[in-house]
Amino acid sequence: MSGAKADTEKVAFRPEIVKIGKNAEDLSSMNDAYIFKGKVITNLPHGNIIRCAIDCNGVQVNADMLFVDNSIYADGSECYLGIKKSDCIML
Repeated sequence: MSGAKADTEKVAFRPEIVKIGKNAEDLSSMNDAYIFKGKVITNLPHGNIIRCAIDCNGVQVNADMLFVDNSIYADGSECYLGIKKSDCIML
């Protein structure tokens, strides 16, 4: 979505570095980042962490976030993901 292209087809990153927003403007402060639009598949609680599985154009991306009352995204809801390029490992 950001228009930025990776030089490889395979990229690795840790789920806790993925930022989630309800709209693209929520991630506008992320400079030099890949921005994706996706749809929440499911949420899985891990104590005070929630792991969201998000479908981004047929690719599942896991994102971890701290639990707060308004941090849960409903299954099937649209969201935006931001991943800084410097946090990606090109495989």
